[in-house]
Amino acid sequence: MVVSLVWQALNPRPIEQEYVASVQVLDAAGRLIGQSDHPPAHLPTTSWVNGEFIEDQHQVTFREPPGNGGQLIVVLYDMHSLQRLKTSDGRDAVTLPLQVR
Repeated sequence: MVVSLVWQALNPRPIEQEYVASVQVLDAAGRLIGQSDHPPAHLPTTSWVNGEFIEDQHQVTFREPPGNGGQLIVVLYDMHSLQRLKTSDGRDAVTLPLQVR
């Protein structure tokens, strides 16, 4: 499964950390069954310029078929510490509004 994301850089100053984007598929029980991880568009986030759009494609590999009720989430994490970034409301992932079947 290919997932296309578009990121917009909203950083007024250069980003000092290098981040990795992770597209994950969770089954109905919340278990990780599919994943793709790499820097957005295979470019370091330290190169992002305020206002630019970054088109990013992920080829998700599955450990098992998603069945019904699979959910798609997107995570950004520090490539060195593996610490996930938090959203403005404190979550460490964004759930996309669709189901994987």
